[in-house]
Amino acid sequence: MDGTRHGIGDAYVEKGDSPRPFDLQERFVAKYRRVPCRTSEPNGQYSPQISSLPIAGAPAANQTPVTNERDDSHADHRERARVLADTYAERAPTEWFDRLYAEGIDGQSVIPWVDLDPNPNLVDWLDQAALSPSGQRALKVGCGLGDDVEELCERGFEVTAFDISPTAIEWCRERFPNSSATYRVADLFEAPADWHRAFDFVLESYILQVLPPAERAEAIRPIADFVRPGGTLLVITRGRDPDAPEGELPWPLTEETVRQFEAHGLDLVEFEDYVDGENPPVRRFRAAFGRPRGMDGGS
Repeated sequence: MDGTRHGIGDAYVEKGDSPRPFDLQERFVAKYRRVPCRTSEPNGQYSPQISSLPIAGAPAANQTPVTNERDDSHADHRERARVLADTYAERAPTEWFDRLYAEGIDGQSVIPWVDLDPNPNLVDWLDQAALSPSGQRALKVGCGLGDDVEELCERGFEVTAFDISPTAIEWCRERFPNSSATYRVADLFEAPADWHRAFDFVLESYILQVLPPAERAEAIRPIADFVRPGGTLLVITRGRDPDAPEGELPWPLTEETVRQFEAHGLDLVEFEDYVDGENPPVRRFRAAFGRPRGMDGGS
């Protein structure tokens, strides 16, 4: 990649229509021949553990399919995520993620960013990038249900993946029982000390855009801190002009916000501003940063 700004508006159109809308449970069944569900404890409370139910190609009869399609009232499929984010904003701005994943497993809510496929914006970048993944350590920030993680594994990275949601991590382990990745529950704001500048490749996709402004600004430093000297950070997010309305969750970021990683010892290598192939199309920013070799001090 040449470090210039690109416009690749039709980059994904040839791959077919956007994977949304979809039925999450039906696609899970089609791929893995089992339905993810939460188990009930003797006291009637739900456990965050995930079990598998043998099935014959259909969701369990007592579960409502999780779908990204709008219902008859045309309600936005992101509305439940927005309600939860607002509800938790004052006391615990990131705890709503686990609530949404738990509701998704129970068939109560949509997880709007889950496609059960690798992010095409990541795949396209990896196909073009001059990387030598073999033996290199990679970290996925906010791994969700693990599709991007497994893509990195298939390309030869030694991958660590974390999410603040225990439910999401259990689901990853259920989906990919033979994965070479290490899946673990962790808080970005209280990351393990041994992750400090420990990774050759760090992926942040769609995480900053679902954090409120205060938490977003705070999150940039620890993400940058994961990148070792000579390593690369890839950021993929929705984008907007500085004078455009911020809108609702997921909040599009400005180029200035994305470039705040430069304040933490990273150099901007390339910045792409393009419209993807989703339906409807979405403006994206895709930025790659590198930490210069020889930078071993604090950010």
